[in-house]
Amino acid sequence: MKTKKKEFDEQFQTSMLRSEVFQSERKDNTEQRIATNLVESQIQETGQDTQADPECRNRLVSNLNNVLKDMKKLENKRKNLSMRFDFCLTEIFNQIDVGSTGYVTLNNLNSYSVQSGILMNRGDWAVILDRYD
Repeated sequence: MKTKKKEFDEQFQTSMLRSEVFQSERKDNTEQRIATNLVESQIQETGQDTQADPECRNRLVSNLNNVLKDMKKLENKRKNLSMRFDFCLTEIFNQIDVGSTGYVTLNNLNSYSVQSGILMNRGDWAVILDRYD
């Protein structure tokens, strides 16, 4: 029983590390592209009507397409993870909630990441909790 748990923990840690590296690289590139596009955008005024220039509009559409593709990719990964035979959300929750309080706190997540070798700090966990809680 313990060997399966160890194997599961190792697989989980490996997949979390891989996904974290990919997400941080993708996040940095996306944030940089969006910031650059926002800084470079210009609005051309023609008479009383105000219109965005075609280049700005194309960048906006391109960025929205990229966001939708990323969301679709994340949803597919979520579905694949939930279909795995060795994935049990309650087991992971119980590993994180060491005090058996029924709640996951920022301290619990930080302790779990340190013990599991997940490369996330308190700030990263705070962003996730703010977004999804």
